[in-house]
Amino acid sequence: MESNSELNMFTPKDIQEENKEITRNFQNEAYNYLNSNEKIENEKVAHFLKDVGIISRISYKNSNLLCNIMKEKFLKLKGNSKKSFGNENTIKEFSCWIKKFENEKKEKNEYQNFFNSIKLFDKEEKNITQEFLKKLFCDLTLMYFHCSISLPRVEINFKIKDDFNSDNMIDFINRGKNRKVNFVILPSLFSLGNYLQNGKSWVFTYSKDTFKYEDSINNFLNNYLIQEEDLKLIEHFKKYFEMKVYYKITGKGKEIIIETNMDIPENIDYEFCFYLYDKTANRIFIKKIKKKNFQIDNIYLIEKCEFFLLNEFIISRNVITLK
Repeated sequence: MESNSELNMFTPKDIQEENKEITRNFQNEAYNYLNSNEKIENEKVAHFLKDVGIISRISYKNSNLLCNIMKEKFLKLKGNSKKSFGNENTIKEFSCWIKKFENEKKEKNEYQNFFNSIKLFDKEEKNITQEFLKKLFCDLTLMYFHCSISLPRVEINFKIKDDFNSDNMIDFINRGKNRKVNFVILPSLFSLGNYLQNGKSWVFTYSKDTFKYEDSINNFLNNYLIQEEDLKLIEHFKKYFEMKVYYKITGKGKEIIIETNMDIPENIDYEFCFYLYDKTANRIFIKKIKKKNFQIDNIYLIEKCEFFLLNEFIISRNVITLK
């Protein structure tokens, strides 16, 4: 690789520009489904946004498959099928190669064959909605693929919270207070401690008089995220995974130490979620992290720790002991 190759990697800024274009088009399309003459407000647009939610999850799942296909192609060209992607230098080289590959338009047939192999609809119809969703699927799949090879990495999160919060969510349909979140349409994109522009979770909300799906909508949507191998892994972890959380007082504050009875695969999406009580502000602060060893300030009391694998809750511990 050339000495300036790092300048040609995918970066959060690249992802941000992709995301701005995608979300602008998506928002403009969604406005076509708003109807002031509905019996229940927002019902028509809700059906469209649910379809977008399905497509976003199918895209995320297939972005991992596309990534694996391109990794195999990359290693084959390098003549080293046993090279590991756990090494950051290899990821950098792969990221540069993909960007050059796409800039030279070599991906046209490679990607199109992949997209054509995915069946998005039970019944193919020639209508505006399906055409839009097909293009959205291609755009999101590529963007999520780029997120996985961006340095620093861009984290993708489909998790839902009940109450709408403009600090981490975008709702362009409803206004006003006391909105509840029905489902996540597009996931959040997070890197370097901040959301990308337009990278907060895009959500569909409801109030007392507007349309909402039953709560089972979230299980329905998240089924599109999970592959058969993932289900087996999740069930295995739920059955056997154990976790203990300790802390030690240090000169810098508190050192958190997590001990587990099983290794967590490096290429699997996971996180430890800590609920920390801030004594000075009298509020709960949530810290999400992948490290098993890290520092926090003394002002925090550890309420509990939860472990998530592939966005699925595995285990919780609220007994945190001094080591």
